[in-house]
Amino acid sequence: MTSPQTKTNLVSWQWALIGSGSTLILVLAGFGLWNLVTSKSPTNSSVSQNSGQPALNSANIVASNDTIKRLLGQWLQKDSTRLIFTAEGKLFVIPSNSNQAIEGRYQVNDQTKPNQLTISTPANQTSQTVIFEFTSDNQLRIDDSRYRISPQFSPNTKSFQKVSDIASLPLGITLVDEQVQVRFINKAKQSEAINYVGTMNRAQQAFFLENNQFTSDWDKLRIGIKSSTENYAYSIVAIDDKRIVQNVGLAKTEGLKSYTGIVFVKKNASTGETNTLAKLCESIQPTREMPPQPQLSGDDMQCPAGYVDLNRN
Repeated sequence: MTSPQTKTNLVSWQWALIGSGSTLILVLAGFGLWNLVTSKSPTNSSVSQNSGQPALNSANIVASNDTIKRLLGQWLQKDSTRLIFTAEGKLFVIPSNSNQAIEGRYQVNDQTKPNQLTISTPANQTSQTVIFEFTSDNQLRIDDSRYRISPQFSPNTKSFQKVSDIASLPLGITLVDEQVQVRFINKAKQSEAINYVGTMNRAQQAFFLENNQFTSDWDKLRIGIKSSTENYAYSIVAIDDKRIVQNVGLAKTEGLKSYTGIVFVKKNASTGETNTLAKLCESIQPTREMPPQPQLSGDDMQCPAGYVDLNRN
């Protein structure tokens, strides 16, 4: 069985890094910040004009002065990502060996167990809630991976050591432009579809090997991923279950490209052996419309009109 799906083995941050050429995306993907979005300035993190201390929040997100005061300052993740929490409710994220920062906002809720941080940036449409805790050795642990499913810390939890109580952006550090953030975030979101459609392609190849046909039944692929996520809807079009199947990752939100995988049967002219080949195609422009069917060119399949073959880039 032959498959040219080498690119789909890359994880999300690697895809975005390839596309952006910037170390900033390591923060966006590695720390989960590609989902962060605009929200109001948190009242619980404001500075009291009378006391000079962080004020309590009277809204529905609540945190004590002690928690906020402990959070303020600069935190470092193993000589890598630096987080800066300010008393004005700003969160600066600075990747390793970079002189640029991503600016966001944060809100604290220490009335839950574990405590929660709601983080946002000006580059998206919904905020993200993560869980955090202070350890006995004064580290800050943050987990953004599975909070909506389980309120427990996972193996992906990041640990940060406090390195300074100075809660402001250092001199010489500039902010990333908002539009640049949007492009980074979109690339990271698109990496999900690239990986999912690549997985669908490989599953179709395996299914054909066992059953001598492709399938349009999602459950029969047994790939352990959802057919619908926040940003993409995934589907299968069995054009000819003995010859060709089209896997689709269709964008659900504006600004995102769509993807389609093509898995087809091809006979080796010299040996007579039948193999399945796979292609991964990306829409040239962002689109939420279903892709056309792929085109046969000689004995090879080409990406649908409006799509390009990622394996040739």
